Amino acid sequence: MKIRLKNYFYILGIYIFIGIPLAYSRFPDTRNELKYFIIVKRMIEEKSLFVLKYFSQLYPDKPPLYFWFLRVGRFLSEEKFTFIAIVLGSLIPAMIFTLLFYKFLKKFIEEKRAFEISIFLCTLPYFMGVSVFIRMDMLMNLFIFSSLYLFFSFYYFETSISRGRLILFYTSIFLAIFTKGIVGIAIPMITTLFFLVAEKNIGFLKKIKFTRGISLIFSLVGIWFYLIYRSSQGAEYISLLLGQETVGRIVNSKAHSRGIYYYLIQLPLIFSPYIFMILGIFIYYLKRLKRFKEWEKLEKIGFSYIFPSFIMLSLASGKLAIYLLPLFPGVVILMYYILKYKEKDRLLNLLYEVTIRINFPSYFLIKYRKNRGIFEIFVISNICILVLLLGGLNYYNQNYTLEPFVQLIDKIPDKVEAYRFDDYRNFEYFSNYKIDNYEDIKEISKGYFMVRNKYKKEIEKMHPQLIYENREYSLYSISEVSK
Repeated sequence: MKIRLKNYFYILGIYIFIGIPLAYSRFPDTRNELKYFIIVKRMIEEKSLFVLKYFSQLYPDKPPLYFWFLRVGRFLSEEKFTFIAIVLGSLIPAMIFTLLFYKFLKKFIEEKRAFEISIFLCTLPYFMGVSVFIRMDMLMNLFIFSSLYLFFSFYYFETSISRGRLILFYTSIFLAIFTKGIVGIAIPMITTLFFLVAEKNIGFLKKIKFTRGISLIFSLVGIWFYLIYRSSQGAEYISLLLGQETVGRIVNSKAHSRGIYYYLIQLPLIFSPYIFMILGIFIYYLKRLKRFKEWEKLEKIGFSYIFPSFIMLSLASGKLAIYLLPLFPGVVILMYYILKYKEKDRLLNLLYEVTIRINFPSYFLIKYRKNRGIFEIFVISNICILVLLLGGLNYYNQNYTLEPFVQLIDKIPDKVEAYRFDDYRNFEYFSNYKIDNYEDIKEISKGYFMVRNKYKKEIEKMHPQLIYENREYSLYSISEVSK
């Protein structure tokens, strides 16, 4: 079997033997993942494809494509919906992305290094974690990378430019928009424009029919909006979509509004345990920015992938750590070069040594298995971390999620309401009744109530009976007598 075919199977094996067990073992997050389940349930009930609703409220926060994937998952199996939703919406897109990334890297560096970098990326704890989470970010990441894969192939291998590939390039950008909105076009556009300006070759836009391509994207968006307009409450939905979900998220986000420094604080978590290597990337390449034209091709790609988009995302009002996911390809590309140059730069070598010492598996492997390459060592270290996470997932589910409450609540003959726990309304997906959330303790008379433990002291003043609790949530029964 050829080496390249083996490598593709190794990448598939990572997702089969690590990703699938993680996906199967996870219990969905109450705030976001169960919320998406409610939205899918409403889609099915109202037979709506383009206008999304969260309970009775319009939900213009996200485009519909990802929810179509979830809808297919629910059709395949309602009982195993969580697992299938993760596989269809996140794990398979992550796997396809990694295979494409490997194929892309082989255009610029030797196959062995391309494989090591690709495996390193997909085993990064945060990246794999997002791959087994019910969110649309990984699907959008796939479409963004597909568009940039084509763009850089056009630029460095002009013979690949064809009408069909150009249509695929611009359609990929539209699909990124159709998955998560304006960021789907912002990242590929700012990356390509920054790269061409830095290369002093803005005229290349003519070769990729830029004006026609943007027209195609807006035509597809126009068709999408027309289909929304023809739906029930379509005009109101479009108004919300163009207001709070475009300009609003950029200028004054209704949720996740953070300071400009937010992502700098999040970097240690996102790229743990390689944060010092990431620091080296910032320092090394910003110092050499004036010599951009002298860099290797892949260095230029990696830098263009990271820095303009990082600045753009930092300036936007709405921020979450997961929004940095599309920047991961550029980060690991430049990590490859940082490791390559570390022997010639004292600061890079120091940051590398610190990284090795805080990453115990890597330190151990380097000390006792000196014949292994550094990326191979990092991959083994990442896998060790992922195995530990998998081993502790059942403990996490039992102690920090609502999983142990599912069957328990199902056996209670009465409604189980919520006290100061609005996200618990999403538990309606598992029940056949409407759940109310009480914000004022005076409104409670009797019944069963779920509460987050940080508010349990308030409800305990009513002398309730504790039914069950874990480290995060508690279920109480309150009678009129105890009050």
